[in-house]
Amino acid sequence: MIVLGPFLDAEAISDYNRDVASKLPQRSGPLQFGDFERAFDELFEDLLITRWREHRRQALDRALITDRGPHYEVKVPTAAADPNAVAVEVSDWRLIVRFPGSTGEVENTFNFQHPVECDRVSAKWDAGVLLIVLPKKRGRRVEIE
Repeated sequence: MIVLGPFLDAEAISDYNRDVASKLPQRSGPLQFGDFERAFDELFEDLLITRWREHRRQALDRALITDRGPHYEVKVPTAAADPNAVAVEVSDWRLIVRFPGSTGEVENTFNFQHPVECDRVSAKWDAGVLLIVLPKKRGRRVEIE
């Protein structure tokens, strides 16, 4: 099977081509611009929008990391996990979150562009989502003698 992207594969394209061919106007003469426009709209709707909606739920189950300027925020969905079974490890440049999932242990690793203050990291579990706030390390000013 030829895979053309996360949403497009050869089977989806051939199904689409068959559907579009059946919708072409049954008149003689050249195709009109409106026919092309309608076919383009259907391609956009069928191959992009519909497939995005199908995969949207999966994307919502993924962890999210946000750079808030002075700190990072990491949201990790852990709906099936007991909050006491969640393990969080942090170092200057990396965060690791482990918890039991339905198919075994789940491990999320996050690497940061800036080092974080390990001693000031906080974590809160609410309604199946673990929110971790990681303050960035500040540089220190060096006085010149």
